[in-house]
Amino acid sequence: MRRRRRTRPSRVSLVCSASNTAEELHRRLEEAKGAIVAYRDAIGHMGDIRKRLLAARDEAFLPATAQFRDRVNEVETAIWLEGMDTVAENDARAKLVELGEAAADLRVAVLRYLATGEANQRNAMQAAIALGHTALRPLLSAPASPSFRDQVLALQQAFTELGATASQLAGFTTQMAAHQRDGDGPRTRGGGAASRRPRRDLHRRCRRRPRRSPPRKAPPCAATS
Repeated sequence: MRRRRRTRPSRVSLVCSASNTAEELHRRLEEAKGAIVAYRDAIGHMGDIRKRLLAARDEAFLPATAQFRDRVNEVETAIWLEGMDTVAENDARAKLVELGEAAADLRVAVLRYLATGEANQRNAMQAAIALGHTALRPLLSAPASPSFRDQVLALQQAFTELGATASQLAGFTTQMAAHQRDGDGPRTRGGGAASRRPRRDLHRRCRRRPRRSPPRKAPPCAATS
């Protein structure tokens, strides 16, 4: 039987193949550069959001929490000094306790939302804010002096600021979560796919490329006597 002659690729086909490989390599390098730039920008943006979040927590939320506690203590003392009848005094104290519980629920919800990003914690924040404002209404309409009403108004303002700073923290957390979700972490939409595609193609080429067996070594010559 005749053996088939193996056709060797021509020089033209080899040159074309090398040119296509160079173009493909250049294209993938450009994609990799774009992915690296997008990755760097994403990390920088995430870091900026985190800095603003920490600044809002330390410079706004925590001071607002301390101010609210001071206003609660002032109104509690004012209730005792106001000389209300027993029923009105008990109602005012009960509403003040409800307001304190709402503020505590708000702080717990915002801290949990910062840690987990769960949507139900955001809902708990809104519910706590609504409960606090509901508890404030009877205090504002309590049968008391104008000075007592002014103190309750200051307490209402402090609770409003506490809710605003908590919502600001939640907004930063939502931005970070959306940025990670849209970009699959610190990467952008194009960066993740562009950085993974060349590696998969390289693996395919490596699987298709036939393995060459190592050259056999000639046996050592026998020593002549």
